[in-house]
Amino acid sequence: MIKKITVLAVGILFASLIVSSNISYADYTNDSDIDTLNSMNDALNNYVDALNTVGTIGDPTTSSVITSGQDLQSEITNLIDHNFATSVNTDYTSAASTLQQDANKIGNDVGQIDSALADQDVDAANSAITALNDDNSTFYSDYKNFNSIIDTYNQPIQSKNKAMGAFYIAVFVITGLVTAVTFIWAASAKNRSIRKLRMHVGRLSLWPSVGAALTTVMFYAAVNEGGGTYFILWGPILFGAIAYLRGIARYSSAIKEIEFEKETNKYIKSIEELESRLRNPNLHDDDVPELQEELTNFADIYQGDESLGAMRYKIYELQALIFFYQRKDKDALKFINIATNVYGSDYSSAESLRRQILEEDK
Repeated sequence: MIKKITVLAVGILFASLIVSSNISYADYTNDSDIDTLNSMNDALNNYVDALNTVGTIGDPTTSSVITSGQDLQSEITNLIDHNFATSVNTDYTSAASTLQQDANKIGNDVGQIDSALADQDVDAANSAITALNDDNSTFYSDYKNFNSIIDTYNQPIQSKNKAMGAFYIAVFVITGLVTAVTFIWAASAKNRSIRKLRMHVGRLSLWPSVGAALTTVMFYAAVNEGGGTYFILWGPILFGAIAYLRGIARYSSAIKEIEFEKETNKYIKSIEELESRLRNPNLHDDDVPELQEELTNFADIYQGDESLGAMRYKIYELQALIFFYQRKDKDALKFINIATNVYGSDYSSAESLRRQILEEDK
């Protein structure tokens, strides 16, 4: 039950750290604003092109001008009625209002031109075209100013997005390299148990690398769409990194335990072998010096090893046994008492040897 609650809590925490973030890019100001202006600008260019092709008022080309004028009037109405974004800055809002006023003037000019063309009034048409050229020039100047405001607004945003993109790529590359190196390290282990432990660490390394990869992909997808929302997978990245580091720590502890068990088994096997030879009924006095030398070398290695704890009592017991064989009863009794102290209490083989020593003293 506790395990299930823990898993659920971690899952909720993961989810809570998968946060959304808006990305601002080239046309983040308002795509609808840009589209409306571009449509009106295209219609205005088409209308001007149509005017330039007019030969004589009343010929067939006049009807194409009137048709283009109707299309332009429709786009002008859309522009005037359009609600421009108000959350950018005051310069943006003011420039948008100016463009709507310019568009209204152009609409009036187009209306006069179309009326003059319909009435075949050359003087009125020329006068209206002159006014259109002036208003058209003003519109283009204001339109250029509007685009300049957009560029000025977007420049720091673009710089910020480029920096964020570089950061996400760097995190992805670093976490990816860590994952690759970890799995290579895991595969290089010859021992099956160690390889299994390393592979577990490798799987933990996937959390931050996959989180960074998905964040980077979603970020650049939003960039390519010209702005939008992407998700920063902080949960998998941060908690994945913590889990990876904890995995490394657990692996290190497990390796220490394995090495300790290996060294302990080696100690036990060696001490048992030495004891077997010392307690051999066929042991000769000439063999004792050689066994003493082996025990001395053995004690130099393990006597100061605190990790062995009470298991070191055997070193003192065997030394007491050698002293007993050499008829150094006082030294033998001293070492068997040390063995008892290291062990933590008296034990049968120590009691047996102590009795033998005391009986000899009698």
